[in-house]
Amino acid sequence: MVARKSAGLNWAVAIIISLVSLIFTLLTLLSGVGSHTTASYLTVDATNLAIPAKLSGSAFLQDLSTISGSDLIGQSRTRQNLGLSATYSVSLLTACGSNDDGSTTCFTPRVGFTFNPSSDLKLDRTAAQGTLAKPYYNQLNTYASVSMFVAVAYILTSLFTVVSCLTIVLSRRFQPAILISRVVSGIVAILAIAATIASIVTFVKLRDTFNGAVGDIGVTTTTNSSAFGLSAAASVASVAAFISTLFIRPTAPGYRSPYHNDKRGVDGGAGAREAGLMSREARTANVGAGFLDRVPTWNRPRYTQLDAQKSINAHSRDHSPDSDREGLINPAEDDVSSQSQWTNRHSGQNLDHVPTAYKPRV
Repeated sequence: MVARKSAGLNWAVAIIISLVSLIFTLLTLLSGVGSHTTASYLTVDATNLAIPAKLSGSAFLQDLSTISGSDLIGQSRTRQNLGLSATYSVSLLTACGSNDDGSTTCFTPRVGFTFNPSSDLKLDRTAAQGTLAKPYYNQLNTYASVSMFVAVAYILTSLFTVVSCLTIVLSRRFQPAILISRVVSGIVAILAIAATIASIVTFVKLRDTFNGAVGDIGVTTTTNSSAFGLSAAASVASVAAFISTLFIRPTAPGYRSPYHNDKRGVDGGAGAREAGLMSREARTANVGAGFLDRVPTWNRPRYTQLDAQKSINAHSRDHSPDSDREGLINPAEDDVSSQSQWTNRHSGQNLDHVPTAYKPRV
């Protein structure tokens, strides 16, 4: 009974931890979807964005603009005239910008999403176009690959976690499901750990790259602990779920319940005796005639039921009411008796004398 309760406890703990891991994974994966950001990796602050005009460094044009009263240099670019949000929260599938009026604008969610300041901050329309170094673009390519991997890993982790929970439930009845749950939980743990490490390393490097590339125009980038914390918590929970599946033991038929013990005849109980009797009865019902039943009956007398009145007329004798052979007569003796009576009639013997084994009735 104690072993059965322990098995049920391990079963419940494994399911609960797996569900916790699934919740952490979904919070990290779906952040920003539906304009609700729960966990972001980066925060890009464009509040102080200021990009001077391309010809702002020309003293001649500045003097000419002053004399003519017309703007021959061009205006500097700011967040307001570029139509940008104040801050951007970069998540795994999308990025959401916080506007001055308190509203939120998010990019279309997609697997493999990347936040590119050149296009998303409209820097390619300003004087900053062409000023970004080659390492910046290399890091963007790495970021795109890692973003795709992490998103796919978290999607597979979510699906496999659901499968793991189902197999853990089925393991209560089907022993092979225990092995499947362990394998699936192990895959979930590996994917979660790999996604966590890859995301942390990539977004930390991306932060440094963004600050080095666009920091001089007033754009600052910082990392957030929310996404890192949730992804790390999902990894820890997935590992704990895998370890908990190792303690799940099959519910052996011998200790499910006393009812099953009686049914299966465990430890020689009443169920064992009943099973033995039923087995013997089944064998008896299926076995045909034995050897003695097949022995030919050459000289064994055969008895048949005769009518009581015919028996009195044929033999002129009365049977004892207590006789076990009442109403039974040997056909061979019947023939001998008939011949004996015919001989006695023709030989003049007394026909009233009838040999019998019972006391004659007067």
